[in-house]
Amino acid sequence: MEDRNSINNGPAIRIENITKFYGQIRGVENVNLEVESGVIHGFLGPNGAGKTTTIRILVGLLRQSSGKALIHDHPAGSVEAKQLIGYLPSDFELYKHYSVREYLNYIETLRGKAPLKDELIERLSLDTTRKTGELSRGNKQKVAIVQALMHEPAIFIADEPTIGLDPLMQEEFNIFLKKYVSNGNTAFISSHILAEVQEICNIITVIKEGSIVSSGNVEQLLSNLPRKAILKVDKNIDVISLSKTINATIGNQTSEKITVYFDYPTVEFTTNLSQVAGILDFFLPEPDLEEYFLSFYKTE
Repeated sequence: MEDRNSINNGPAIRIENITKFYGQIRGVENVNLEVESGVIHGFLGPNGAGKTTTIRILVGLLRQSSGKALIHDHPAGSVEAKQLIGYLPSDFELYKHYSVREYLNYIETLRGKAPLKDELIERLSLDTTRKTGELSRGNKQKVAIVQALMHEPAIFIADEPTIGLDPLMQEEFNIFLKKYVSNGNTAFISSHILAEVQEICNIITVIKEGSIVSSGNVEQLLSNLPRKAILKVDKNIDVISLSKTINATIGNQTSEKITVYFDYPTVEFTTNLSQVAGILDFFLPEPDLEEYFLSFYKTE
């Protein structure tokens, strides 16, 4: 495996104008993306958006129709690139007649020294005496995580890494992943668990219909969202008058609660709100990644 000291300080992943077609069907088209070293980078999109196609190109399972993908300046799919990657697919399968320990030891003979194996086994409470063919979905996922990360790859590329894990194990995985990137490694993760992505990712990229539609720092992207307020109101409140007085857009509403969206300072909003009769209480939730993500996929 390549000496870590020889890896340059440039992007961990660089994608330049990648296009992939399956016959006449588009996988991805003209995708450009850089993933910095030492970060957890979230890769978001619905089914069919191009996430898995992109990931399979990066790990060398697919060849792009055109464009270029590099792993620390090595062409994706090359031996040098593969040596730097730990890969966790969404459709991971196990050999069925090993014990977990035998299976992981076998993977270690293929990949080389696995300095993180025992730590991961302990952190994920993985019973290594069980036969792989007897494991539950969650325990199979634990094995998948261990085999992808135990050799401490420079880049961890994962498609739905915590699927099947209970909340406690998800949290243990997140703690480990933050420690892993703090040592200079990089994680590139596709996930549908947006609250988890928001918690652990430094950067997110959103892909839609095979093309990148947004990429940047999570906090900065969320700061561009209109603020949301949930109002507890008197059932006789005049909603049209409310909207005009507080200069906000009305969202979901019931007889007791109204969601509104505003795009100006919170202090000014609360001042405007105080002028409206019939407001019994209000709550200002923090912007969340789910709302940002859905803004790209709402029906026009």
